Amino acid sequence: MLDFDVKKLCYGCESCYNKCPKNAISMEEGEDGFYYPVIDKNKCIECKLCDKVCQVLNKNKIKNDNINIENKKCFAVFNKEEKIRMKSSSGGLFTVLSKEIILQGGSVFGAVFDENMNVIHAQAKTLEEISAMRGSKYSQSKIGNTYKEVYELLKLRKKVLFTGTPCQINGLYKFLGKEYEDLYTCDVVCHGVPSPLVFRKHLKSIENKDGKIKSYNFRNKETGWKSYSIKIEFENNKEKNILFNHDIYMKGFLNDLYLRNSCYNCKCKGDELMSDITIGDFWGIEKKYPKYHDNKGICCVMVNSKKGSDILEKVKEEIFIEKVNLQDILDENPSIIKAAKYNKKRRSFFKNINKIDVHTNIESNIKISIQFRIKRKIARILRKSALIK
Repeated sequence: MLDFDVKKLCYGCESCYNKCPKNAISMEEGEDGFYYPVIDKNKCIECKLCDKVCQVLNKNKIKNDNINIENKKCFAVFNKEEKIRMKSSSGGLFTVLSKEIILQGGSVFGAVFDENMNVIHAQAKTLEEISAMRGSKYSQSKIGNTYKEVYELLKLRKKVLFTGTPCQINGLYKFLGKEYEDLYTCDVVCHGVPSPLVFRKHLKSIENKDGKIKSYNFRNKETGWKSYSIKIEFENNKEKNILFNHDIYMKGFLNDLYLRNSCYNCKCKGDELMSDITIGDFWGIEKKYPKYHDNKGICCVMVNSKKGSDILEKVKEEIFIEKVNLQDILDENPSIIKAAKYNKKRRSFFKNINKIDVHTNIESNIKISIQFRIKRKIARILRKSALIK
């Protein structure tokens, strides 16, 4: 089963892993540090449930009430509670939505760091627990058994908010096989997911110089929302604050150097989004709606379904919310409709992943990539000049 090029096309959503009735599927780490399904032929009963829930093999069936991307209601949103807003990557809407579900006795699922600094999906049942889910984590999270946990809660008629990347949301719906009244989903605008192996090596390289890491914040806003920094706290009480455009790991990520292969051909875009709400950073708001910009963070929000509209209505007293145009969001958030562009240095980068220091590896491949882009730009200018003459 799963008869396709898994290393090239698999999203790593783990729907097949959660669905297998015989636990014949394990998620095993590949050479690029991403996890892929491996089938134990001795346990497999060829029920083909893995094929049925695979989003590579099956076109995503949009929910009945999902809205075409051109007709989506779009908003600029931020949390009125300043403290929460400043602890969030953008505007803090996730916390408000989570609070609404938890106060109804429900559960929230999202990405957290485990005790070894791996990014995993986990369940939160209290307001205190959702704090670990706040903030971006630029490493693909392991879903684990969370789809099964969601199913068990929905059977008990418990409210659930599941947050994640578009492919993780789509994977959950594939696993469940039908709509549930008590399930709410929220995807984040996704540029692509970086390799967990690269992130581990990045952390290890830092610890070799500065000591054991206690906490890692990808989106610290002490330097502002637009010029956010990476804040690292160490067990020896040292701290580091590195502007995102000076951080070597972020440079590699933003150059698409070590994304999952499927990210370069991602189909979970535009009208293929199955979530109730999409949230992300409202980049470019200072150009489009300058009166809303205070450099403290603001979300762009796309409402994809009636349930999404309903839950946003319930929390409206706790947020600043203003209707905006879809195109104003898309202009600086092309990842909503476009997949990442393949970086040709990816192969050589992973070829050396265990041979040289990860920071040296990133730096050398970024330099080559930047030089290539400069040469290409100069060539375009020369061609245009020749045409003008």
